[in-house]
Amino acid sequence: LLLGRGLAPGHLTETNHIYQEAERARRIVKNLLFFARENKPERSRADLNEIVERTLALRSYELKIENIIVETALAPDLPEILVARSRISYAQKKYEESAMFAQRAIERKSDCDGAWNILGRAYFASGKFEEAAALTERALEANGDDYNTYIPYHQAQERLGHKKEGEAVRKRMTVILRQQLELVPEDVRARILLATQLANSSQDAEESIRHLQTAIALRPGDANTLYNAACTYGVLKKKAEALDTLKKAVAAGYGNLNWAAKDSDLICLHDVPEFRALVGLGAASA
Repeated sequence: LLLGRGLAPGHLTETNHIYQEAERARRIVKNLLFFARENKPERSRADLNEIVERTLALRSYELKIENIIVETALAPDLPEILVARSRISYAQKKYEESAMFAQRAIERKSDCDGAWNILGRAYFASGKFEEAAALTERALEANGDDYNTYIPYHQAQERLGHKKEGEAVRKRMTVILRQQLELVPEDVRARILLATQLANSSQDAEESIRHLQTAIALRPGDANTLYNAACTYGVLKKKAEALDTLKKAVAAGYGNLNWAAKDSDLICLHDVPEFRALVGLGAASA
């Protein structure tokens, strides 16, 4: 406040010095809390640049009195960090920003893990189906070994009515999902996604239901598993089961209702008032 009051030069210098020292103290306390706060150990992506900077900030006084000057040259735009930022922006429903970070990650590393998935999701969530569909082949070529990559591009093709292209993506995804379950049978997400893909084939309904039931038995309270189970029921035109399971997914914490409202797997519910109210759509037109 004092800095904005037009102080005399002498007082301004002293006030600015007080402000700078207060900011330094604030940063030190913030960094101490960052390292002291107890967290459950878990594997997760981290910004190594931030960790290095916080560590150096904590040691700044000791380095200064020992006359040690530390020079850093940290890469500001590591692709994996850009993907993490993209996911954060997506969760905040800042889809254009999410797409921008994902594109920057791809520019730096064309097969960066997760980049094509989150880019496709950002485009799909913002209604840019054409943009997503146009990138399908590039995305699958770069990250086709990750079954998550296929989802937004398959959805975009379906929304555009590109049945042939959508079916081609679905078949490729089904192959990858089967390979994943051979390697990791306990992968519940792969199992429930395979259930949905088999339901879409219109000739493997029994196998689809078996995978669905197994996935729910393994994770009965998991919001994403329940959501994908609702999608499977939707594809099978089982309206009551689809709506009931979707409500369970929302109750369990599934919150991406913007995606649910556009999801072609739930198209059988689009004229159901309860579904439209659940996902925030207006009343269906007469």
